[in-house]
Amino acid sequence: MLVSVVKHEGGTKQQARDFLLTASAIGGLIKHLSSISGAEVGCQGEAGSAASMAASGLCAVRDGAPQQIEHAAEMALEHHPGMTCDPVHGLVQVPCIERNGFGAIKAYAATSLAIPGTGKEMSVKFKETSLGGLAVTITEC
Repeated sequence: MLVSVVKHEGGTKQQARDFLLTASAIGGLIKHLSSISGAEVGCQGEAGSAASMAASGLCAVRDGAPQQIEHAAEMALEHHPGMTCDPVHGLVQVPCIERNGFGAIKAYAATSLAIPGTGKEMSVKFKETSLGGLAVTITEC
């Protein structure tokens, strides 16, 4: 994520510092309050913390407010539940590489969602506890 900011978006040295300091702070919080170890907490600790750090750094260099940075970090982390590894020939590199790749996408998406701030609440007719659509449709089995 940082390489993309510097090489493709013309990021400055100060933006690189801000990115790294913000990402480090988020990583430190995760490590202090939980774990960044995949062996302890699965992919959420490993790929999730990396995505969270990337999202917070990206949000910081895009002039996100502290609350937006926190929101981006939280969104990126929460969408990496602890998963069981699926080794290829006894190695876990392939799934982990893929999960980290998707983590970068989640970090970018989390930043894109956090910067505009909280939007309108989802209409009740689309929620799981909906009052419309399939929630009120009687089906015969």
